Amino acid sequence: MIPDVLHVGPIPLHLFGICLAAAFLMAGRVATTEFGRSNLDPEIASATLTAAVLGGLLGARLWLVVEAWPDFIRDPVGVLLTGSGFVFYGGLVGGTAAVTFVFRRHGIPWLRGADAVAPAIVLGQAIGRIGCQLSGDGDWGRVSTVPWAMTYPHAVVGWPYDPGVRVHPTPVYEMLAYLAIFAYLRHRRRKHPPRRQRLCSLPGPSE
Repeated sequence: MIPDVLHVGPIPLHLFGICLAAAFLMAGRVATTEFGRSNLDPEIASATLTAAVLGGLLGARLWLVVEAWPDFIRDPVGVLLTGSGFVFYGGLVGGTAAVTFVFRRHGIPWLRGADAVAPAIVLGQAIGRIGCQLSGDGDWGRVSTVPWAMTYPHAVVGWPYDPGVRVHPTPVYEMLAYLAIFAYLRHRRRKHPPRRQRLCSLPGPSE
């Protein structure tokens, strides 16, 4: 959607990368809050976030290498260092594996830790989809004539259609879906606090 022409000197600043950084920062704040609400050490949230970032980026890039193996053979440096092409499935697998390692290291039950980190994950995904929309990272939808259909002439992956062809803005749909899930999870967390907190609020035998 927007030309990817931002630079700091010779260093390019990719719109997707900027949104990705914002996503991890916001997810970190939410994760810290949720760890505290779940009676977990908030300091572990930063370690969990770091693991999710590193594992997610590594998994996303490795998945890209597998999907684009012929391109990787021709130009391995170009494929690895491009600002686009992070694959969600690889990021999910890599991030989950890294976070699981942190949970096991700190003795956190997996489901309890996942429950605490879930709102942060969906918020991060929502912000990341803004980056996909702005940069045109190749995940647009099918050709469409709906009033809100749009074109991506400056897409970093490359616009394959004629200039007048319009498509579904899939990143916008996904962003709205993730925000709805985030709002639902936050509502549930406030309405139904973690079980340990509820037990602490029950009257004792002598009361």
